[in-house]
Amino acid sequence: MDGIKQGRKNGVKFGRPSTLTREKANAVLEDMGTDLSVQAIMDKHAISRRSYYSIKTGKYKEKLC
Repeated sequence: MDGIKQGRKNGVKFGRPSTLTREKANAVLEDMGTDLSVQAIMDKHAISRRSYYSIKTGKYKEKLC
């Protein structure tokens, strides 16, 4: 536990790294303006439905800061 406390003090991030990048989110936003279906966009960019709607509503910006 001391190692975790020390890591947090040093600003180390724990947990699984995000697979959603700014570039991927911007590409999804561009595809939303086309006639592609939601499923086609999710398949093209290999993202989940939750990620798709997170990008659509703008909540991804908070996560990628």
